[in-house]
Amino acid sequence: MALVFKPHTASVETAGMRITSNNPNGSTFAAPVNVACQITPGKAGIAYETFGIEVNRPYMLMADPEDAPKFTVGTKVTWNGKVMKVLATETFEALGIASHVSVLLQENQLS
Repeated sequence: MALVFKPHTASVETAGMRITSNNPNGSTFAAPVNVACQITPGKAGIAYETFGIEVNRPYMLMADPEDAPKFTVGTKVTWNGKVMKVLATETFEALGIASHVSVLLQENQLS
């Protein structure tokens, strides 16, 4: 079952790794895809409690569990003119309409 309340659409560019002799740790990104989701500004304390990561300017994204593979760490998420990156994800399996992937985002300081 999927998350019901998804009022937002975000552009998601899934991060992947590229290994070359010139840039062994370089990231590549998949073509952007739109994902129906719910995005809300977060609080640093709640982000730490949920994911164990300290972050400034956190946002929380929730989407269908089927979309979880799109949100690898480092993925770019663009929503409402803000460019953010994925810091962590956690999938919550529940009966009914509550199953979702929860994604911790950090707003890009340059956006």
